Amino acid sequence: MLYTVSLKSDEGYEGVCVVGVFLMRDDAEKFMDRHYISNERLVVDEVDGVWNKWQDIRTKLEAQKEAA
Repeated sequence: MLYTVSLKSDEGYEGVCVVGVFLMRDDAEKFMDRHYISNERLVVDEVDGVWNKWQDIRTKLEAQKEAA
């Protein structure tokens, strides 16, 4: 499970702007508390079912590093 911190969208805009991705909810909340953007504009979302995709990205980055 991953946790994202995103900017809340304005009315009329349905897109999401992810500011950070964290493995631990506590880390996401610490980021929000210490970020210069006010907490009224930031939101933490729990993202389930993406761990395998995250691992795929890591595997591809490691393969690129080894090939270099």
